[in-house]
Amino acid sequence: MALQDDIKEVSIVANCRSREEHQFTQQLMSACGIASYAVKSESRAALKSVIDIKPDAVLLIYDKQEQYLDEFFKTLRSPLFEGNRYLPVVAAIWYPSIAEIKRAIVLGAGEIVSMPTTTDALSRAIYRAVFVGRPFIDVESYFGPCRRRKRMANFGKEKRKVLWDYSHASVKQTA
Repeated sequence: MALQDDIKEVSIVANCRSREEHQFTQQLMSACGIASYAVKSESRAALKSVIDIKPDAVLLIYDKQEQYLDEFFKTLRSPLFEGNRYLPVVAAIWYPSIAEIKRAIVLGAGEIVSMPTTTDALSRAIYRAVFVGRPFIDVESYFGPCRRRKRMANFGKEKRKVLWDYSHASVKQTA
């Protein structure tokens, strides 16, 4: 399967909060076929790894109403951030509500996965974040990925009349 072959080359920094989530995340990364990953338990350590490792994406695993996310996204998307502020983020939320999904979108997550998840769902979210990507919106009130999707068969009915030009998007190219 092409998705599994492409995803093997992806580098991920994962941020989770507990020892159990840390072990679970390592198992997920291995099961997805991702060889290059770093799992961090603190957001500062994860942000430092983003600067040092220069990963292709970030995976945030969190529970409802965790306040460290606001600081994480504010730092990651800041113009003063030393790393790649255009980095795609996959938010994995434990038992999400609609409010939590909207919060992740507003904060700047590119893809969202409900936890517990399957390796297939996580692989697809990582693949979409890294290889498909989204153009970034940079306005006074928001900096982050555009929430509109490209016209693709598996994403349902298209909601806009004019397609976006994705030629400027900086995403990995498949082999």
